[in-house]
Amino acid sequence: MPLCSPYLTSYFRTFGANNSRAQVIKFWWKFLAAALVLLSLIAGLAIPLGPGITSVSNTIFETSNDLSFEVTGYNTAFSSEELPQVWLQNGELDPFKGSQFICADAVSVVDGKTLSISFDPLGALPSRICHLLIYTPTNGLMVRPNALSVGSEEGATPVSWDAECSPLALAGTEPGYLHFPNREMLIETIRNLYLHVPMWFAMILLLLMSMIFSIKHLSSSKLEDDVKARVFAQVGMVLGMLGLLTGMLWAKFTWGDWWVNDSRLNGSAVTLLIYMAYFILRNSVEDESKRGRLAAVYNIFAYVMLIVFLLVLPRMVDSLHPGAGGNPAFSQYDLDNKMRLVFYPAVLGWMGMGLWMAQVRTRLSLVERKLLWKN
Repeated sequence: MPLCSPYLTSYFRTFGANNSRAQVIKFWWKFLAAALVLLSLIAGLAIPLGPGITSVSNTIFETSNDLSFEVTGYNTAFSSEELPQVWLQNGELDPFKGSQFICADAVSVVDGKTLSISFDPLGALPSRICHLLIYTPTNGLMVRPNALSVGSEEGATPVSWDAECSPLALAGTEPGYLHFPNREMLIETIRNLYLHVPMWFAMILLLLMSMIFSIKHLSSSKLEDDVKARVFAQVGMVLGMLGLLTGMLWAKFTWGDWWVNDSRLNGSAVTLLIYMAYFILRNSVEDESKRGRLAAVYNIFAYVMLIVFLLVLPRMVDSLHPGAGGNPAFSQYDLDNKMRLVFYPAVLGWMGMGLWMAQVRTRLSLVERKLLWKN
């Protein structure tokens, strides 16, 4: 045993006894951030998706013919003991905007995930596109938007609506267990929302902090502010790259390709290239004072470009992303109250983890600088 070991043991015991509570109080936000990230990961992967309709065997019909097709569900539990009720909805998808409903004439359960449905020949419909609604007490009310295309022959008699055939009383009915929404195209990939989006929010926060430290460096000329600006930009870039990779993975499963011509995707790539140029600029100048001033000015410009490419431009042009180019945002379509219970803690957790990583990296950088000055 080294001679100094009894002294070190006594020191750490004393330090732990006197400062453990103070350390916990001082770094409470770090423990909270780690707990929120862990909670969001566990809940995001463990909570099941609600029942939904994944496919319809035939989608194009003429009103003069019988409409017969099979429906495949996801996480459903169809049973002959509680025969499903099925409707076609014509017009607005919102059932409270004067839409008309047609009841199915025959419904049979093939298995727990498959239904066989048929409608008698219909008359002329106001709209060619029909939505499909299915209800069982176990699965709740499931909706497949734009499920069928029904063409009417010229001179066909308008369809006669049955006022009693309406699922309005069932609107919003859901299964009794905790679940996430089952959305067309997204299905299980909707869980990526708890990784991809919080990482980008954390990146935007860290790059904002980097710009603030650059402004402080321009006013104070303190090298410590320049170090913090560089470190926050580094950690922000790491989270940005992770966000881009998770976004590419999401695009592969939902849009069919790793990269599509989307304004927000292209804007994110340009933004990361702009910040890569920030680090190239820093490494190209040897004088610390000059490097700090040039990098600070460029950092302000880079963050302005981030706002343009990620927040402004996608809302002005067509985009596949929610909340851009006319697409509904997550708050209107996918992000229901159950998902918010996981999504918002994930955002706060990833922001806290990013700040924690930047703080540790800043301390390490400052220690490295002191060691270099001593040598």
